[in-house]
Amino acid sequence: MKGKVNLNYCFKGLGISFILTFILLLVVTLLLRFSSIREVHMSLMNNFVLTISIVLASAMVGRRVKEMGWLNGAVVGFLYYLVILLINLVFNRPFNFNLFLVFKLLTSTILGVIGGMIGINLS
Repeated sequence: MKGKVNLNYCFKGLGISFILTFILLLVVTLLLRFSSIREVHMSLMNNFVLTISIVLASAMVGRRVKEMGWLNGAVVGFLYYLVILLINLVFNRPFNFNLFLVFKLLTSTILGVIGGMIGINLS
């Protein structure tokens, strides 16, 4: 498997990232409900959840694949954001292809690369 993307681990990592996202969004929801944190900070919290979910899942994938962690992590980050876009389309959210979307996709991919490199160094 030298120099290739292990899609099996990438899809497992994608599943882990969405489980983490669900748990973290539940925590954020509880914080918003039972604390004095205002909804103005929701965008920051969403970015935090996205970052933690992608980096941790990519690190787990990088740790398992033992090589090319950066590439496998990039795939996890890229697929994560694509699934988020598909979920938005399903719920009839308007899809505008703009620079912000490209930036978020690139950011998610870079976060995956970072997580994959962390995972390789942890193994």
